[in-house]
Amino acid sequence: MDKGWMKAPRSTIEYSQGVKSFIEFAFAQSSSEHNLILCPCKTCRNAYWLGKEEVSDHLVSAGFMHGYTSWIHHGEGIPSSDLGNASSSQCEDGSVSDDELDLMLAEGFGMYDTQVLGEDKVLDEELDGDAEAYHKLVNDGSQQLYPGCQKFSKLQFLVRLLNIKNLWGVSNSCFDDLLSLIKDALPNGAALPKNFHDAKKFVKAIGVAYECIDACKNDCILFRKEYADATFCPVCHASRWKSVKSGVDGRRVHKVPQKVVRHFPLKKRLQRLFMSSKTAPLIRWHDEGRTKDAFLRHPADSPAWKHFDAIHPDFSSEVRNIRLGLATDGFNPFGNMNSSYSIWPIILIPYNVPPWLCMKQTNFILSVIVPGKKSPGKDMDVYMQLTIDDLLECWRDGFVTYDVSRSEKFLLRAALLWTISDWIGRGCLSGESLSACSHCLMDTSSLRLVHGHKTCYMGHRRFLDADHKFRFEASLFDGTEDLREPPIPLSAAEISELTKKIETVFGKLQKNRKKIKKRRHGDEEQDEVDISKVFRKRSCLFQLPYWETLLLRHNIDAMHTEKNVFDNIANTFLDVDRRSKDSLNARLDLKEMGIRPDLHPQDLENNKTYIPPAIYSLGPHEKRVFCEVIQGARFPDGYASNFQNKVRADEKRFVGMNSHDCHIIMHDLLPLAIKNVLPEKVCVPLIKLSNYFKELYSKVICVREMQKLEAEIPETLCLLENIFPPAFFDIMVHLTLHLATEVMLAGPVHYRNMYPIERFLSTLKNLVRTRSHPEGAIAEGFLFTESLAFCSRYLHGCETKFSRSGRHGDIFGPSDPPNQLPYLRKVGRPLSGSCVVELDYTSWIQAQRYVLVNYPDISSYVKYVTPLDGSTVENNSKVASAASSIASIKRASLAQKNSTSVDDAKNQGVLDSKKKKRASNATKQNSTQETRKVAKPMTAPSPHLQKPTATLYT
Repeated sequence: MDKGWMKAPRSTIEYSQGVKSFIEFAFAQSSSEHNLILCPCKTCRNAYWLGKEEVSDHLVSAGFMHGYTSWIHHGEGIPSSDLGNASSSQCEDGSVSDDELDLMLAEGFGMYDTQVLGEDKVLDEELDGDAEAYHKLVNDGSQQLYPGCQKFSKLQFLVRLLNIKNLWGVSNSCFDDLLSLIKDALPNGAALPKNFHDAKKFVKAIGVAYECIDACKNDCILFRKEYADATFCPVCHASRWKSVKSGVDGRRVHKVPQKVVRHFPLKKRLQRLFMSSKTAPLIRWHDEGRTKDAFLRHPADSPAWKHFDAIHPDFSSEVRNIRLGLATDGFNPFGNMNSSYSIWPIILIPYNVPPWLCMKQTNFILSVIVPGKKSPGKDMDVYMQLTIDDLLECWRDGFVTYDVSRSEKFLLRAALLWTISDWIGRGCLSGESLSACSHCLMDTSSLRLVHGHKTCYMGHRRFLDADHKFRFEASLFDGTEDLREPPIPLSAAEISELTKKIETVFGKLQKNRKKIKKRRHGDEEQDEVDISKVFRKRSCLFQLPYWETLLLRHNIDAMHTEKNVFDNIANTFLDVDRRSKDSLNARLDLKEMGIRPDLHPQDLENNKTYIPPAIYSLGPHEKRVFCEVIQGARFPDGYASNFQNKVRADEKRFVGMNSHDCHIIMHDLLPLAIKNVLPEKVCVPLIKLSNYFKELYSKVICVREMQKLEAEIPETLCLLENIFPPAFFDIMVHLTLHLATEVMLAGPVHYRNMYPIERFLSTLKNLVRTRSHPEGAIAEGFLFTESLAFCSRYLHGCETKFSRSGRHGDIFGPSDPPNQLPYLRKVGRPLSGSCVVELDYTSWIQAQRYVLVNYPDISSYVKYVTPLDGSTVENNSKVASAASSIASIKRASLAQKNSTSVDDAKNQGVLDSKKKKRASNATKQNSTQETRKVAKPMTAPSPHLQKPTATLYT
């Protein structure tokens, strides 16, 4: 469409006819039932809905607003290349930029268009803050970078510049200097902000703002709803304001609240997922893109997801409805400077998206920032109410949303599947006691150690088969036989009924009134005492109507569980002071229980005590060997930390081991480290425990294999009870028993553990720039990062968070040449040029078999190849079982011959025996040769290729 008339004088006939054509076009594209459109004149600036005659009068009298040459608010969509200066994507040389920021602005406009959202309310007076900021962004962002620039608009250039800053970690001061230099280099009239602060304010308009709500300094209430105008807390009577300052004239009053909580509304963030063409198709992946078989690869494959869909068919009938997970944990924003400060973000995770995006930080939705200084504890429910109100709105009413991928409106709803947190956070969310098992609850088997002053959990024999021998061997365990049945987990409905009468008074200064029982022999009274010990409060999540129908509500965090188990093992082996589970008090507890007399401490003269060595005790040499195995391990880049800096073999101790380090050692190194320093009785259960954790972290879960693990783990823990003292078995060791059960209910562990959450908290911690107001700095920084990440989805031709390649460039992806065979790809980068190396005979066999098994493109040549060890491919079961494509080609070649008689089979058997004989002779002959030299690079396979060669890079 020719828009040259927009530059003509408003008194000309050309301009009048152009306005008439614009109005006809705009009303034809409008979906308004009130026959209104946004007025684009200089006065209204697309902020008011007016009729046809009013818009015409405004455009003739005032003219179009400056820069509005792309009619994105009136149904034009992406500007075409014939719009001249109107499109920021048009370059001077005729080339068109790959960026799609115009598309982003056009799609984002639907967030604030009440007609698109299907709402009855029409903004005929004033836009809200988000809409007004977005309209200002569209108007200012469409400006040219400088007069006459056809390649970049102001928005496009600024987003690219901020993307570089965010990607490479450029400091704010450096960005300010760089921005000043660029502004001086550009011609006069460059439309660039002054500094990073102004640039951040400009881009943040793309995002969705948050709201600040005052809170009582003692965490009693939030000053909203009926308490919105209160000046004192009705519970503790503390003042709402920290200070009240008046101006000189007394008219202006500035009030500073005691505590402020930041709330990020959920509704608009979910709507934006469907109004962006980059994310809308991904929300349906769980139904349209996943592999549907008997394995568990995604939460959508889990029984918990399917059970929820079966109970709520009205919700599951719309595949675009969103399933969420809720995560929370506390962190110190100041590092080690102030260990008493704790901030607790509440995070929501949409599970509809593919696995490679599900646990990425760009998929996380920050809901609430619970302010410090102190941890909220039981008062977490006060702040959780903001998230629960959002979830109730998403479940009961839903909201109309426009799906840009299908060009239709639909009613969007959302539901919460489970929570993710560490053990302390789980107590805050569920209301259960930290000393009670989350699965056993009322039937938790525990014992209070007299000398260790700790609670141990050794009742694992009750989970064995009824006729298992361990049930009757009292001397090997706690001195008693255990014939109890395994506990039956309580359902959500039963927990809700038990906790219905529990009253909780929130606030740091308030104490719950506990009714003291004088008599403790009545059955009813005894039940009440047990309930008060297990449940500290009623979970606020029971306000959700569907919460009682969920199979798994609160996940056990596998990350912290595995780390605590490894810490118990390593500290006991290395006899770390105050951390070892084999201390004098642990031995005194054995004596108190009357078990394992060979380990009881012995009193000597001069008030000394002799502690006999246990079967798991390591001497100085064994400790050194144990540390050297872990210290000398080498892993691929990015797989694990450098253990040389964290293991001190001379001092026989570990330093600075984080959760992932313990994860790697537990999976890969612990069986190797203990193999030569401990007896078999100790090694076998520890190796079983290592394999148990390794199988739990599988990306693809086989239910049958997981059922075997669930049946084997009780016996493994019982074997450990025969070895280690009772102090070893804290609540984390006991929780290991239930991890396999939760995997079978909810799917793979990596969707429900704290690894991605802890990394996200580290990102939030790095956003703290103003140490006097860390919560505000986190909120502002997250909003900017969220907006920039959204813009990055529309950038092309530059590196972003979504297109960033690996350090070594060895990741295969869409950028690879389509005609390049996988075995011709160059993986990684060589440290030097090509060089000649020597391979022994075993390495040659391994290399040849690897090529035959892993590259089906050369399967047509397999029938001509004789393996280097002399055996035939047909008789090599490992190769035949792994290369299914090779086997299919063999069957096809046999079918073409159409003659396979008994005589042929006999002849083939004779030939096989001859080949085996030649292979044995070749092996004897090759054994005299130590190595074989490689000089030429590998060429294309030929029908007579017997011993392939290759060039290796080091």
